[in-house]
Amino acid sequence: MKINVIGMPIFYGCDNPGVDQGPSVMRESGTIGLLHKPGNEVVDLGDIDMVFASQSEKYKDDKHAKFLSYVLDASEKLAKKVDSSISEGSFPLTIGGDHSLGLGSVAGASKACGDLDDFALIWFDAHADINTIQTSPSGNVHGMPIAGGIGIDDKLSHVYFDGIKVRPENVHIIAARDIDEGEVKIIADNNIDVYDMKKVREIGVQKTVKEVLEKIKAKGIKNIHLSYDIDGIDPEFIEGTGTRVPGGFNMEEAQYVIKEIIGSGLVKSMDLVEFNPRLEKGITLAHCLELTDTIAKSIAKLH
Repeated sequence: MKINVIGMPIFYGCDNPGVDQGPSVMRESGTIGLLHKPGNEVVDLGDIDMVFASQSEKYKDDKHAKFLSYVLDASEKLAKKVDSSISEGSFPLTIGGDHSLGLGSVAGASKACGDLDDFALIWFDAHADINTIQTSPSGNVHGMPIAGGIGIDDKLSHVYFDGIKVRPENVHIIAARDIDEGEVKIIADNNIDVYDMKKVREIGVQKTVKEVLEKIKAKGIKNIHLSYDIDGIDPEFIEGTGTRVPGGFNMEEAQYVIKEIIGSGLVKSMDLVEFNPRLEKGITLAHCLELTDTIAKSIAKLH
């Protein structure tokens, strides 16, 4: 399969510089080479062009959403590349960069699919990322992409095309363990399927993944976007990320999630996000490269 690598050097969604260096550090450390496996053709599409914003412009668009227009501009560009990649039969792998990029990648994947009844989102993350601008306690847009995707925040729901990108009942969140108060209500009101860490530990990682895939397959859905935030993994293994939360997946479990979900043959696109080299203490990059290798091997097995 042809893998299109897209770099998204964005920190505007988390307001934590350093995460924007993730794509370049990953490339310099051999990511492209790791993706080359028998049967995989790899094309590096380069980075999404980012419009420079100064700190003084942080709240120029909305006093409750930092760098909003800059996030939306980059998301539009990413959506177009993800859409065109899938439409030509390639597998877009977007490397971040903060998780606000999910606004663009989900929009692009949804557009390429063309049918909301045939599109699901699996969101691997320590957080639910479903705040609206109004409910967000931080104003960081990386905590809002699912809200934009399911169309419950008007300022976030016009990326690439107007309206819903994914039906709420087709959103599945895995590894959550830091959910804001406002998000709890949004999750309940919108019937979002959440496997928080309490539930994951109760039933096990294997059953968690199995149940999520069974729910998707039961609806006849054949298109999944997998958005993978490395903070879903425990800080013991991933310290180089901005919003660490104890009690996450170990590396074996984290790789199992990738193997099984990509192995379903339904994943058409993927994000790997939130590696911040400035916060690195020596193990995060190596583990991100392990995840990349697992992604590559899992895609290669589909041939």
